[in-house]
Amino acid sequence: FKTTAGEYLTLAEYRARKEGFSRGVQFGVRVSGGVNKSFGQKSGDWNFGPEFGAGLMARLPLGESFGVATELNFSYRHYGYESESDYGENEATIKEMLFEIPVMGQLVVDEDGLFFALGVNLGLKMSGESEFKQTITAEGHKSKETRSNTIPTVGVEIGGLADIGYVVNRWLVMDLRVVQNFTNVLDLDRIAESTLMHSKLYAMHVSLGVTLLL
Repeated sequence: FKTTAGEYLTLAEYRARKEGFSRGVQFGVRVSGGVNKSFGQKSGDWNFGPEFGAGLMARLPLGESFGVATELNFSYRHYGYESESDYGENEATIKEMLFEIPVMGQLVVDEDGLFFALGVNLGLKMSGESEFKQTITAEGHKSKETRSNTIPTVGVEIGGLADIGYVVNRWLVMDLRVVQNFTNVLDLDRIAESTLMHSKLYAMHVSLGVTLLL
């Protein structure tokens, strides 16, 4: 069997791919790793940060070419900040743990093992902590101060999701996912650092995932 991409498959391989996304309600375990980058007002000093996730997946096929999937993921995120001022340097880190619930519609290209998905992503913060380090230079002398938990983050995040994946066989799926948040990461009503007030950070999350179908 020859796919539209010019790849030759045996009948067994083709059936395995097709069954990977069309054989009844499915459950699986997904692990992922990636990076985040924030955009928006006063976001230029925020760097790329690592993130990792793991969770459960469920998928309901609605025919051979379309399905609806949802997940319950446990995620860790790290945000990093560096800036300079007339008085010295500032550094900050934010660490978060969240439950993420993506819901998406998937369009499957059976013969190529490819699928595409669009949906929404809900993030519910479990815990978070921050650290702000300020170095002030005056008259040749440096003074350092570290403050904890002065950069609170919001408890609920909402974003749009786009996904492209590849069905390796009936048990294994790989995908590249992009989530763009529509909500500000920072809780501006509670923030205590003057240099970060009025910041609007709309984080983009890019991750590679591997799903083992059960």
